[in-house]
Amino acid sequence: MECSTAVRKLRTVSSSPASKPSATANTSAITGPKKDHPGHSYGAWLAVKYALHAPQRVSRLVLLDPTQVFAGFRPGYLLRALPLLIRPSRARAAAFLAWETTGTSPDDAWQRLYALAATVPDRKLIAGSRPRAADLRMSVLVLLAEHSRALHASKVADRARRTLPQGKVVILPGATHHSLPLTAPQQLNEHLTAFLG
Repeated sequence: MECSTAVRKLRTVSSSPASKPSATANTSAITGPKKDHPGHSYGAWLAVKYALHAPQRVSRLVLLDPTQVFAGFRPGYLLRALPLLIRPSRARAAAFLAWETTGTSPDDAWQRLYALAATVPDRKLIAGSRPRAADLRMSVLVLLAEHSRALHASKVADRARRTLPQGKVVILPGATHHSLPLTAPQQLNEHLTAFLG
């Protein structure tokens, strides 16, 4: 994939079909009990966007090392990811993942899946503005990876605490951004269980 091709395929959330009025109107019309919404990384950004769009549908949020919510990416992380974004390959994906998860031992099968996902044909990168997290009114648990190379954990923790006085913020020791769901799962599950009941 040439650089120009990658740029042409970059879309914003506002230009994505899912953001059109008809699609959002349909989700707003759904009735039923509120649901808890967890999300990791970009998934956390999506969860916050949805919670702001339809707060009547969201009971609680769990944000795992959320990117583009309380702060942007670390510049070094973006520079390291750039070759993978411009010309994706399994080798580049594996090298990037190995760099970010240094000091941890992610599952081998998950590492292979991550590398394969980087080579999916015609994949599209979707970006968008930072949500107004201060407008969230539901309970929020923010779990940050101590050694995340995507975010500066302590700075994001401070900002999250100032932004969400109703939230709980925890830094998980030993975890990195990409290894977070797999690093110390018992500790992660304990926090999730205590928060979600």
